[in-house]
Amino acid sequence: MALRSAADYGLGAMGVPGPPSLALAALGLLLGLVAGSFLATLVLRTPYGLPVTGRSRCDHCQTPLAARDLVPLLAFLARRGRCRYCQAPIPPLHPALEALAGLIGALSLGLLGLPLGLAGALLGWMLLALAALDLRHYWLPDWLTLPLLATGLATAALLEPAALPLRLAAAGLAGSTLWLVRALFFALRGREGLGLGDVKLAAALGTWLSPSHLPPLLLAAALAGLVAAVVIRHRRRQRGREPHWPVVPFGACLAVAAWPLWLAAAAGGQGVAVQPVLPEVWRFAEMGMQASDHGERRNKSVMLLAQGSLAAGQKESAGGNPIGQGEWTTA
Repeated sequence: MALRSAADYGLGAMGVPGPPSLALAALGLLLGLVAGSFLATLVLRTPYGLPVTGRSRCDHCQTPLAARDLVPLLAFLARRGRCRYCQAPIPPLHPALEALAGLIGALSLGLLGLPLGLAGALLGWMLLALAALDLRHYWLPDWLTLPLLATGLATAALLEPAALPLRLAAAGLAGSTLWLVRALFFALRGREGLGLGDVKLAAALGTWLSPSHLPPLLLAAALAGLVAAVVIRHRRRQRGREPHWPVVPFGACLAVAAWPLWLAAAAGGQGVAVQPVLPEVWRFAEMGMQASDHGERRNKSVMLLAQGSLAAGQKESAGGNPIGQGEWTTA
């Protein structure tokens, strides 16, 4: 008998993604391209206090742009990366963010469907903007991190209200962990090693994840930061510059690590409330049945006990499971 998954027992109907959909993936791609165009404008203008609303204009000659100049990716390719009117180069950040946002939208909606995929796309787009701002300006503005926290709680409240206590706990744990790291680094080195923006971003990510996700999230972000530091240091040495350790935008590392982790959790359809021991009980019972022909009646009793335990886990998760799927909290 094959080992059945948590989804086979009906755990977490609202969070379990359906089969992949090409139509929804195409919709997510289109929405992402539009979102990426706006995000590029936001990243390029807000650090300098420039408006992001109103009619689109060339940043160089200030000529109002026609609709044909605003088609994501295609307009950039058609004009070979230059303004139609003044021939000034268009920042490559525009096509880069448009392509990445389109990919985020396609994967989110195509793999997860609605409404979970829309929530995942929103998470990815906000993290994309935060990563770009942190990479370019070492800046994680409150007007992005705080809405990220609010949308995480709102997503939990809409899709699975029982998840709210766990999300709040994860947010507090993530934020306090990085705050302690920040305080310890300052006490040892006499200077800041993490900004408050990193602390707020970690707390915001906690509202999208669960406490069990925090160790892999922080580990992946730390490894990404370490790799980035080593690469930058090596390049400085090759250019004849002093190879001191560079300042790494840790918020960007958190953002890059968080969205794939969330997507993998959501696409896997695994939740937090089903106890990990139950599948092991089931597997042990199966092995017992195959190992002995003389204890058939006893092994059948063990199998019935395992099935009863799994049914109890299903009943418990229906009333108090934050997401209701197995190992991960995602939406």
